[in-house]
Amino acid sequence: MGFERNIVAALKSRANGDISEESWALRESFFASWQLHLTLYSGEGGVDVYAHWERSRRRHPWKHLDNVGFNAKKGVQMTRSRFANRGVRIEPEWS
Repeated sequence: MGFERNIVAALKSRANGDISEESWALRESFFASWQLHLTLYSGEGGVDVYAHWERSRRRHPWKHLDNVGFNAKKGVQMTRSRFANRGVRIEPEWS
């Protein structure tokens, strides 16, 4: 799907204390201004995917850290579309 492992991403945790398992990013190029960032958690019978659209840390490290342009809704929409176009089944349906 074009994503690359994002090994330098900060660990994230959910309200229930679960710690993220993996982080992946999709960029148009190595120094692209924006990235689609996915954070994966172990879920019941599958993988829970959290997505957001944000400035790339490679091109805009301070804007990235300050969440300038951060957009979770856009990230979810982009991920849903990308997964659907490749036949990935999504349960439950995201909102």
